[in-house]
Amino acid sequence: MKKRRLFLMGILPLLLAGCVLRSVGENARPEGSYQLYFLETADGSGAAIAGETWLPEEGKDDVIQALLSALLAGPTQPGLTSPFPAGVRLLGWEQEDTRLHLDLSEQYEGLSGVDQTLANSCLALTLCQVEGVESVYLTVEGAESPFLHSEELRAERVILSGAEEEPVAFTATLWFPQREGEGLGVEYRRLLLTEEDSLSMAVLSALLEGPRYESLRPVIPEGTEVLGVATEEGVCHVDLSQAFLDALPDDGAELRLLVYSIVNTVAGNVEAVESVQLRAEGEPIRLPGELSGPLVPDLTLEY
Repeated sequence: MKKRRLFLMGILPLLLAGCVLRSVGENARPEGSYQLYFLETADGSGAAIAGETWLPEEGKDDVIQALLSALLAGPTQPGLTSPFPAGVRLLGWEQEDTRLHLDLSEQYEGLSGVDQTLANSCLALTLCQVEGVESVYLTVEGAESPFLHSEELRAERVILSGAEEEPVAFTATLWFPQREGEGLGVEYRRLLLTEEDSLSMAVLSALLEGPRYESLRPVIPEGTEVLGVATEEGVCHVDLSQAFLDALPDDGAELRLLVYSIVNTVAGNVEAVESVQLRAEGEPIRLPGELSGPLVPDLTLEY
């Protein structure tokens, strides 16, 4: 049984008590399925999270409501148990732009410490798989609770790591142009890293693969290869192949989206990166105006 420690940024001390995560059937998941996250009890610790594959009922469009119902109903797979208190109910939910607001019954307020962290993590990991949901916000009985951490819960703040011989799972935020309209959109994708992988290279490789959300479109020119990635004093130098340079768009708006899809993706996922310098075959790429030189992320491009 593979196990991985779970680190939730901002509350690391709580999680050092031995929380681990195991994902089930990653490579065998049916198309259109989701992972429901529950506590894993097979090792007797009661402090693990595991994913159970769940497929929405055909013909039902309300994926969020169905996911929530399935999650609160508890697991069907042996060795898993619900992280939520007995009797907890969903009183209502509302999606506000990219934030999903859940209002839960008073039983949820009884959670504290690691138990609360694990339950919150199960909610974030499960619900942020839905396209358009970037964070989860909780209230109890219609109000913010003084006993509940009410900050927004985000899947990308959860890093899953394992023993040295096991891969590390990371939820990356990838930036792609919107298929309709202007600006960039984000896709959350779970990546598995080995000791030989760098996070910078992993997120760039995922960006080159193109988006999985239908609302987004590919941006990196076909045939582009990442020749190297190196970070020096906060500047990440991304060296791309000649194919990237040859296919740069003439349209200024499209060029800006291309450049910042890379900048936002690399700098947004790698803590040590403050800015990004694009290169082609080892030489800095000279781009018009403000697109030249090391660039910091531009979050205003998200629509």
